[in-house]
Amino acid sequence: MIDGKQIESAVSSLIASTSQIKTTTAWNSDHANRFDQKYQQALNAAGRAIIATKDKAVTTINETATAVADGATQRVDAAIGSLNAASQGAERLVEVAEHLQKPLGWATAARMSLTLIPVATVLLMGVMTIWTLVVGVRWAMDQEWALWLKIAAGIGLVGLIAGAGFGLWRLSVWVKAALDEAALLPGRRGR
Repeated sequence: MIDGKQIESAVSSLIASTSQIKTTTAWNSDHANRFDQKYQQALNAAGRAIIATKDKAVTTINETATAVADGATQRVDAAIGSLNAASQGAERLVEVAEHLQKPLGWATAARMSLTLIPVATVLLMGVMTIWTLVVGVRWAMDQEWALWLKIAAGIGLVGLIAGAGFGLWRLSVWVKAALDEAALLPGRRGR
């Protein structure tokens, strides 16, 4: 059986244990609160450090980007200046070339046409003469002697045409020389 002393001793032991549990719980709670406060302080310090680091990184990146952009802008401006100078030089060169070509353009075209017309005429006359001779000889061999007189007249006509062609060629050479001489006159140069 259980006697009153045992119950009293168990109750006192239970009270002591309860008191010890309360003390331990209070101590643990106090330590947990202190740990929580230290943990919160550490988190706040880490957060502030992260924010400060982020702010420094953003500032550094902005400064670096600005410096690089300024350097690139200076290079681009220098390149644009060089291009503008080259463009102005090219424009001046074109102006000088146009100025030099104006008085020479029509005179050169006239000289060229006056040179090519006689050459083309002589070539055409040569081809036509050879063609006429080949076809004429074939035809003449098939004809009677009475036609040989007509052939002689044809040769005379060819000589007349050749003389006229030579005269035309000589006239064009004379006109070309006159135009060249007129182009070199001082009063006619600027017009």
